[in-house]
Amino acid sequence: MIQEWKIQDGVRQIHLKVIRSSRKSIGLEVREADEVYIRVPVGLSDKEITKFAEEHRQWILEKTKLVEIRQNHRESTGATPPEILSPVEIEEIKRKIGSRVQYYCQVMGVSVGR
Repeated sequence: MIQEWKIQDGVRQIHLKVIRSSRKSIGLEVREADEVYIRVPVGLSDKEITKFAEEHRQWILEKTKLVEIRQNHRESTGATPPEILSPVEIEEIKRKIGSRVQYYCQVMGVSVGR
């Protein structure tokens, strides 16, 4: 059973991972520029999966290139990553956000849960 294979596109190497489940149709999902998931029904043969992937080769190449372009052009917010904030800083941020939520709830005449 095929679980993974690669598509070469010049210098790029795209990894296709097969995920078998109880679904009824085949689906393609582009995660990162070099990683694509092919979701297939459990009983689908390797030959049919390979045929599907080859028929959609151009689509896969286009979408992975688009994802790569988007990743390269992401803008940072300049915010400090949560992993390096201290517990005190996290609590201060929660307090500030909570007060803003309360303010806008009053302005809008709505209420929120937790």
